Amino acid sequence: MKIKFFNSIIILLLTFSSASSAITVSKGTTYEVIEPDLLLEIQQKAKQVDWKKLQRNMKLAQDIAR
Repeated sequence: MKIKFFNSIIILLLTFSSASSAITVSKGTTYEVIEPDLLLEIQQKAKQVDWKKLQRNMKLAQDIAR
């Protein structure tokens, strides 16, 4: 009984939230958001890393920690 009640509430909330998001009011000027591609930035940064040197440093740090 409780599960059906909670499911009903969730369905109602989802219905009202999607209906309210369909109605938008814009005041003033709107601008398109221009952001760089995050995946492309990560790939570019990864290319700049000296992975062999990083592995050596990590191995050295592990050896020191032991």
